[in-house]
Amino acid sequence: MTDPIRVIKTVPIAGDYGCVAIYWVTRKIFGRKVKLPNFIGFAIMLQTWSKYCHCGIYIGDGKIVEAQPGGACVSPLSKYDNKNIVWSTDDLDTSQRQLIIAKARTLVGKGYGFLDIFAQALVRFGFKNAWLWHIVESEDRYICSQLCAACGVAAKVTAWLCGEDNAALVTPAQLARRLATRGRNLSRWARNLFRWYRPTRTPWLR
Repeated sequence: MTDPIRVIKTVPIAGDYGCVAIYWVTRKIFGRKVKLPNFIGFAIMLQTWSKYCHCGIYIGDGKIVEAQPGGACVSPLSKYDNKNIVWSTDDLDTSQRQLIIAKARTLVGKGYGFLDIFAQALVRFGFKNAWLWHIVESEDRYICSQLCAACGVAAKVTAWLCGEDNAALVTPAQLARRLATRGRNLSRWARNLFRWYRPTRTPWLR
């Protein structure tokens, strides 16, 4: 059973962020398109206990800025036409939206923060390693939720930090939880399969 969606917004405004669950991805292998499990997405789902594993910034004209394994890029929103995207509903003024879009564009081309996923998981397991966190903060790489949170910080939208003191700690689940779910929203079979796993949130000690 999944948690009910409290807010539904189907048409985004430039400057909004959207969260989505992605279970499968299409990759081109030897010239043929192959459907593969979204391994990175599943890793994020397990460490956050949420089906929402991806998010991006809508910049208008049917385009979004998102962090992908190949780096942050501009993608057509139409690639998610068959997905149930949950869009932010923050009451932002024009200048804030412009700042969010401008920040998102400056992040295009930045590398993907594979290490950040591991570091965030350690935080939720209660492990604290200042050395690892120093690497994460200094590498200038982003996962999707960090990109969205950084854009919010640029526009002084502190709500996008989801209670964290650093954009690097924000997860897709936290951004989605503001809008649509209370957290444990994986299917019943998944909860039973991983009933031994209960992630915690311990402040990172630097």
